[in-house]
Amino acid sequence: CTTIIGSGLDIPNANTIIIDNASYFGLAELYQLRGRVGRYKHRAFAYLLVPGDRVLSEDAQKRLKALEEFSTLGSGFRIAMRDLEIRGCGNILGGEQHGQIATVGYETYTQLIAETVAELKGEPVRRRTLPLFEVAVDAFIPEQYVPSEAQKITLYKRIVGIQNEDEVDEMEAELADRFGKPPAPVKRLLAIMRVRALGGEAGVKRIVASSGAVSVELESGQALSRGRRETLSQEFGGRLDFAWSENPSITIKLQQDGGEDPIKVAEQLTRAMAEL
Repeated sequence: CTTIIGSGLDIPNANTIIIDNASYFGLAELYQLRGRVGRYKHRAFAYLLVPGDRVLSEDAQKRLKALEEFSTLGSGFRIAMRDLEIRGCGNILGGEQHGQIATVGYETYTQLIAETVAELKGEPVRRRTLPLFEVAVDAFIPEQYVPSEAQKITLYKRIVGIQNEDEVDEMEAELADRFGKPPAPVKRLLAIMRVRALGGEAGVKRIVASSGAVSVELESGQALSRGRRETLSQEFGGRLDFAWSENPSITIKLQQDGGEDPIKVAEQLTRAMAEL
């Protein structure tokens, strides 16, 4: 019956559904079954019956709890995510509903899969890691700009996966084409990714920006040769301080009147370093 009902059985006046042995159904099936009532103006009731003479399995309890928790309109995405947590994502090339994704995390798991596929195809494997960028600004996708929660999650994932400046430009153009002119928080988010991409090309390990200075920590001292230090000092008018305490670093002081944007200054510095 779940296949027939899940395919779109629509009885607008139906306001009550009774599901016997609900513990045997999957979460997606229960969600579809529950959605067959309350499709019009009438208040609806869904009764999920479970056996009273035996203990439910842990997964069955989680499924029923999720259905109870996500009962508002538009909960389908959250139901799907909870179902993914309960069942697991499955092995990419197999039918099992388990794997190592819970151990290493979704991002690392998909990265490992992508690297393995590239190796099997004989393609170069890209293992570039962008530097961290610590800056206290609002950088996000506002709900007014992208109302769909699912779309925002997809966009965040793509933005985090950016590896070079060209991809930043492509993302900015795509956002403008799909959703209109990006608001200030989105522009700052893309600007941060631009700085991180430039920093990756320049061998930067970490960037810290505040209202008073921007500090760039390098992976090694090779990027701070005497010639490069002189070139950077000339370009920035002697505003740079070089240090070798723990890790080699460059610090540029910002104007005291607060007229400089730390992200913009970080972009100028990392771009100059990448072009050396």
